[in-house]
Amino acid sequence: MTRKDYILIEGVLQDEYRWAPNPSKELGAIYRVAYMLGDALAKQDKNFDCAHFLAVVRGEKELTSKPI
Repeated sequence: MTRKDYILIEGVLQDEYRWAPNPSKELGAIYRVAYMLGDALAKQDKNFDCAHFLAVVRGEKELTSKPI
């Protein structure tokens, strides 16, 4: 996968995270999926930064930001 693919996935998850109609239930489910996906991607690619991925999904970092 390329950085462009990761950004696409982050963007979809970030949109769902931001616009969850029922945040009390849905945010946990969306974040759990993001965490599981990030973990799987990190196992596939040693350079993948799962913490950065999750920060982007939560909206704490810009979608196009790069891991440090």
